[in-house]
Amino acid sequence: MRTYRPSVGPFLTAYHFERDEIDQLCLDALKKGKFLPEEPGPIRIEAFIESFFECTVDYRDLGLGILGFTAFSSSGKVAEVVVSSALDDRTEGNNRRLNSTFAHEAGHCLLHAGLFIDAGQDLIVREDVVLGARKILCRDRQIGYGQRAGTRWWEYQANRAIGGYLMPRALVEKAVTNYVVYGAITGLPRLDELRRRDAELHVAETFKVNPVVAKYRLEEFYPRSGGQGTF
Repeated sequence: MRTYRPSVGPFLTAYHFERDEIDQLCLDALKKGKFLPEEPGPIRIEAFIESFFECTVDYRDLGLGILGFTAFSSSGKVAEVVVSSALDDRTEGNNRRLNSTFAHEAGHCLLHAGLFIDAGQDLIVREDVVLGARKILCRDRQIGYGQRAGTRWWEYQANRAIGGYLMPRALVEKAVTNYVVYGAITGLPRLDELRRRDAELHVAETFKVNPVVAKYRLEEFYPRSGGQGTF
């Protein structure tokens, strides 16, 4: 990680992580918290947050468009993670959206606590950040694994953590073994393009994520023939 002074946004200091660095940080946290399964399968992300960050996890009515928030103490410890009660109906689709939302918030927990140490008393919401309350609000439009970086760099990084937490690379590679072919010349693995959609659906079902999340993660590890993937 490196830091720099941003030209826009609510923070005086910005963080820059390399893409693989976020994956590694998420993987290390899962291992340390003993939440990394040996075989491909869903990550118990809600339980991981509560155990690893030793914080309160709750569901509340957050109003239209807000899916969750993370709040920190003045020392940089995670105080609570809250997600919208609208996601807590335990339907299959909402369970998968819930997993992504929790993983996004867990990204803030892991990467951004230092931004709120001695953050001051400013209670005005600036780009969905309340410095004085040490809180990051996450809206529906901001949570999505395939979203590109923009001025809200902290949201991009939390979105990157969705893949890092819910689909660790080694487990994804193991899950798609039957969908991989090898280059005749290079010997390098790639997805069988005729079965890519099947692989996406298999990964989505295995890790209990939405198919679009699985699609972006697989394009990252196995770029489409002739392309460089989504990111």
